[in-house]
Amino acid sequence: MLPLALLTTFLAAPPTKTVSLELVDAPITHALTLIAEVGDLQLVMGDDVKGTVTVSLVDVAWEDAFNAVLLTHGLVAVPVGELTVVKPAS
Repeated sequence: MLPLALLTTFLAAPPTKTVSLELVDAPITHALTLIAEVGDLQLVMGDDVKGTVTVSLVDVAWEDAFNAVLLTHGLVAVPVGELTVVKPAS
């Protein structure tokens, strides 16, 4: 059984928003923008964020979807104040 403090923290956590998305050969910038909208994320991407992505997601936590798209394209998300900048990892 969980300690009461841990259980209270767990129960108080807000539910994560989920995303369902079906894209075939979509520009990665569009996919990231759609996912970021679900998570209320203010996103900035430069011209070096390019490529296409195919995703088939049903009720996936938006953070997991966002990170999976980043990971598959060698990108990282860097917090800058209230914004998130997406750029190549290297």
